Amino acid sequence: MIVVLLLVFAVDMLLLCAAGRLLGVRSNPIRLVVGAIFDVIFVGFSFMPGFDFLGHFLWRLCSLLLTGIFAYGLSKAAAGKLLLFTLLHLSLG
Repeated sequence: MIVVLLLVFAVDMLLLCAAGRLLGVRSNPIRLVVGAIFDVIFVGFSFMPGFDFLGHFLWRLCSLLLTGIFAYGLSKAAAGKLLLFTLLHLSLG
């Protein structure tokens, strides 16, 4: 379980950094870590008994959007990074 959560953290960090780099914008590394940690917590809860509903697509999409908001903030400049991060993450799934 810990290996899965570490892998989720690593993949999220890489995708959050990649979305910013692809758009040529620097991102705050602390915010990227906070976003990745949020997604690790979400995935951890989705493995717990009684939280099976968190594995459905709409809940996963909501968690990706919240991860991006934690990582990039809410602004017009962050919208492109948020959309690109979400598309990159969904393409891996």
